[in-house]
Amino acid sequence: MNIRQFRYFLVLAETLNFRRAADRLHISQQAVSKSIMQLEEQCGVRLFERGRQSVTLTRAGSRLLPYATEVIAAAHRFEEAIGSLSDTQSGKIAIGATPTFLESLLPEVLTEFQQRYPRVSVKVERGDFSTLTNAMIGGELDVVLSTAPQTLPRHLVACKVIGQDRNVILVRRGHPLAGLNQPISCRELAAYPAMTTVNYTRGSDFVMRLFEAEGLLPPAPALSIGSTVLAYDRLESTDCWWAAPRLQVERKLQSGAFVALDVGIEDEIWDLVLATRRHSEPLHWVAGFQDIVCDRLQQHLL
Repeated sequence: MNIRQFRYFLVLAETLNFRRAADRLHISQQAVSKSIMQLEEQCGVRLFERGRQSVTLTRAGSRLLPYATEVIAAAHRFEEAIGSLSDTQSGKIAIGATPTFLESLLPEVLTEFQQRYPRVSVKVERGDFSTLTNAMIGGELDVVLSTAPQTLPRHLVACKVIGQDRNVILVRRGHPLAGLNQPISCRELAAYPAMTTVNYTRGSDFVMRLFEAEGLLPPAPALSIGSTVLAYDRLESTDCWWAAPRLQVERKLQSGAFVALDVGIEDEIWDLVLATRRHSEPLHWVAGFQDIVCDRLQQHLL
């Protein structure tokens, strides 16, 4: 058995699809299949049930999954320990981030980081907390920046709360509602088209609470958009209003392109977290990246 086989096993256990696993690993499906078959032969049990359309973990595979995870985590701790023995400033860092961080804090963090560590190459991946932390445990990422998960992370992930966020109701500069005496009532909001972000339940829940507080039903959204870039364009070009995380749109608010309306009720706050592999000692440039994130975030939240 070798580390590569365990890594392939973990990625296939997460994706449950040979093609997606191969894409994640940047190898062929045949290579993934061959490695898994070799691991099964060495273990003496089947780890996956293969169907025409799906792959599922067997009972034996499920029992061995946490042990494979521990092996990968231990291997990365070993690599980090070796790296920490060197004073070199060259290396690499892989970062996972949710949209809130990608579209607000991360650009300026990377600018400062690359000035401080010009010989460290950087990779950034987008995703949700679960996908990104699984990739981190599998060795593909060093650190994850995310809104806090609704369920506690697995024991191999350490989460540090680095700030808090909440939704705001946004309109473009020059929108008719932006010129009214505030707070804005839900009846006034309902006179204009609502825009929502696809699969963003925190935003829709906030809108629901706003309208329920006035005994009203929220209007059906005129636009449901999965792209933040497109959402920005529509908000700037129309009379739509939109519920979005404050940190995510902070740069737009500071530039004056958007206005956050006073709607009389503040949204519930949630935590922002920095996740790392538990029991690991980060390389000094990874630790430096974490320090920059915390410093910059505090400046945004002041």
